[in-house]
Amino acid sequence: MKFVSSIIDALLTVIVFTLLLHAQETALTDSRGEPVPDFLLKKISIDLEEAPLIEALTEISKKGKFYLNFNAGIIPVDKTATMHLKNVPAATVLHKVLRDTDIGFIIFSPTWRKIYIV
Repeated sequence: MKFVSSIIDALLTVIVFTLLLHAQETALTDSRGEPVPDFLLKKISIDLEEAPLIEALTEISKKGKFYLNFNAGIIPVDKTATMHLKNVPAATVLHKVLRDTDIGFIIFSPTWRKIYIV
């Protein structure tokens, strides 16, 4: 009986460890590694076809209902975005559209739902 109890304890430990590891891997963060606020977990759907990056960022901001602040001078003018996503957290969409650029996003004010592109 002690043997069975030890096996069950070991299995439970492995399951809990696996769940914790998975939770860490899937946690959404900004470009500094800070957890994103709840409003960026809102699921949005977006359809873009060769949209200029500024247009893509504006559309994400509109769909996610948050303010996106950026200096247009840091946005690569030759970069376009093509994506067709359904029910994906807004933070994930931001990460995808900013992939392959030298810019990221940080949370400026969770209360006022403001994000800076940096």
